[in-house]
Amino acid sequence: MNVKKVNFYKKILQSKNFSLFFKAIRALYIVKIHPEYSLANKLSFFILIKKIFFRLYLITKYKLLNSFYKKKEYFKEKRVLILSHLINENHINKDDFYFKNLEKVLKSKKISYQFLLINHTKINSLLLNKKNNNKNVWVLEKYLNFKDEFIIFFKQLKELIKIFLNFSNFGKKITNELTFSLFNNETKHAIRIQLILDKLLKKIKPKVFITTFEGFPWERISFKTVKNYNPRIKNIGYQNVLLTKNYKSIFFKLGNEYDPDCIWLTGSTPKKLFQRSELKQKELKIVGKLNLISNLPLKKKDGTKINKTCLVIPEGIYSECVRLFKFSFYSALKDSKNFYIWRLHPVVNKQNVLKMLNINNEENLPANVSFSKEKNIKSDFLKSNFVLYRGSNAIISAVKHGLKPIYLEIKNEPNIDLFSLYKKTVNYVNKPEQLSNIMNNKSKLFLNRKKILRFVAENECKMKEREIVESLKV
Repeated sequence: MNVKKVNFYKKILQSKNFSLFFKAIRALYIVKIHPEYSLANKLSFFILIKKIFFRLYLITKYKLLNSFYKKKEYFKEKRVLILSHLINENHINKDDFYFKNLEKVLKSKKISYQFLLINHTKINSLLLNKKNNNKNVWVLEKYLNFKDEFIIFFKQLKELIKIFLNFSNFGKKITNELTFSLFNNETKHAIRIQLILDKLLKKIKPKVFITTFEGFPWERISFKTVKNYNPRIKNIGYQNVLLTKNYKSIFFKLGNEYDPDCIWLTGSTPKKLFQRSELKQKELKIVGKLNLISNLPLKKKDGTKINKTCLVIPEGIYSECVRLFKFSFYSALKDSKNFYIWRLHPVVNKQNVLKMLNINNEENLPANVSFSKEKNIKSDFLKSNFVLYRGSNAIISAVKHGLKPIYLEIKNEPNIDLFSLYKKTVNYVNKPEQLSNIMNNKSKLFLNRKKILRFVAENECKMKEREIVESLKV
């Protein structure tokens, strides 16, 4: 990723000359250097028309379901408003995926709170809310009413004119990138969040607003929307991902109330990173990992761990699933004595992955390859010796549970290894036979477990209840 380009986009975001809608454009936010975010996209008139009609279809479908499954909204004033995520339909009526332990603190301290969940599932929010029994939780709509959706569309056209008027400043390449991204789903998502929050803030009237903080546009738009409603509300951004040098926009200081007032951090290392960033003047508090899972004992009971089994953990990105699964597929063919467990991220659909791999159904996989059927990833840790990964944060838990990390390196692409600073302790592979050799002890496995665990501890510490409670005082 070109440093000049990152700084140019940051300058646009910091400018007061561009509207809130313009600053929702996804391309302006270089969340992290990752091959998936570097893919070139093109926008044609045909694709634009197709997007418009598809959006109309989805809105119509939503409105029809609304007439049958509408559940009355139940909102009242709460001290804390939390914007989180529903990444799997099975998580409804369960502890929040990101803020699990925070919810327990709020309950113990009798602090009123309201969760709003961004729906990342394929299930309609109306149906999910119908199943939901917790009045403190509400799943947000994926689509708004016809009026609001048309407002978004016409605002897109308005900002499109602004992009073309700035052609001399942007240049052809950036103009094309911004034009496509203007009609991107993530850009529309950020504006929908703004419109929904604008409505619900009037009902909930919180003193504190909390959301995950990774560097996405919808986060900054949320902070700005909250401040527009009431400047005295405290905005808290929770850094829930393991930060590396590849992360960029999370450290941008945008000003104009687009930044959080306080940043909750998972450990000492991310705090050091923010202290060296443009956001160093913000309130930086180490609160720990709010959904930290306990470590399993390193010594497994007899029969619970299959010999020479590799857990494969891609991110919630289809292209990453294809890379890791295809690589381990060929490794499995080379040595039938090694076993591979493919674990999907909750936002990924198994059938879509099989289709991309040109595999008709799961039964066509080699006998030593299987999709994980475990709901809890800890059960997969128990069965495995090794873990094949690229950019997944799950590698942290895997290493803590005793699995030996193996990173799949793709030539001529950025290194997205979370353990990149410890490259000499983690094996890098780029050929299937290399993975087989490591699992068969034919190739030396570099591993300094103590060093890696120290790195993990500096990035993910246990929850600090006192720091949380102090932050919530306004």
